[in-house]
Amino acid sequence: METPASQNPEAQKVQLPSRGYLYDGKMPDGWVDIRPMTTREESLLVSPKGDRYVLLNKVLDACLLTKDVPMADLVSGDRLFLLFAIRQLTYGGSYSVQLACRSCQGPVRLTLEFPKDLSLRALEPTDREPFEVQLPVSGHKVGLRLLRTKDETEILRYASRPSALSSEGDPSYIYRLARHIATIDGAVVDPTAAMALVERLAGRDSLAIRLAVEQHDCGPDLMLDTVCSRCGSQVKEMMPLTEEFFRPSS
Repeated sequence: METPASQNPEAQKVQLPSRGYLYDGKMPDGWVDIRPMTTREESLLVSPKGDRYVLLNKVLDACLLTKDVPMADLVSGDRLFLLFAIRQLTYGGSYSVQLACRSCQGPVRLTLEFPKDLSLRALEPTDREPFEVQLPVSGHKVGLRLLRTKDETEILRYASRPSALSSEGDPSYIYRLARHIATIDGAVVDPTAAMALVERLAGRDSLAIRLAVEQHDCGPDLMLDTVCSRCGSQVKEMMPLTEEFFRPSS
């Protein structure tokens, strides 16, 4: 049984990027209590068995002491933020990564410090779901929402189906867009109906959906932007979460 935050000397309060606005008042202002990982949680991260995403969620759920909102219902940006917050609380904020320069093919090494070097977008009190966007080509008005942990689980499950693995292209691309759609022209729809729409959308329409989601999303920005010390070229790459993130060597 988890020790309550009031009885855990290592517990720390952090404020989620959603600020709790999407949880129907269950998490006022988004403040939650977390604790560091123990060896028990570390053993899950290094386990050769089981689904990595599921095991990581177990670790996050164990270290999140505030249980007002289930892990499955957390906004994806909040879940990602918790990953960094718990990692920082457990091992400290230093994290070394290596990127690759596309111009000279040389390595670009960075040492990041959390939370200082982690850009974060927080929601505002006016951010509500669904947020609507008028599609420029089809004319449909779609109501969109942010993904939750359980949506990410369903997307991974969908992408791992034999029929999806044998298909051309990214099997989860269309399904991910569809999971964002809550309403079409004011009518509530399920993912199947949303998929039927997304599959036939023009490129400008799918772009409008992606831009609207990016505009309303919250959480850490994992895009790194630096300069190669060898050739001076700009290097932009998503932050890799390597073994060093989960099991730092120093």
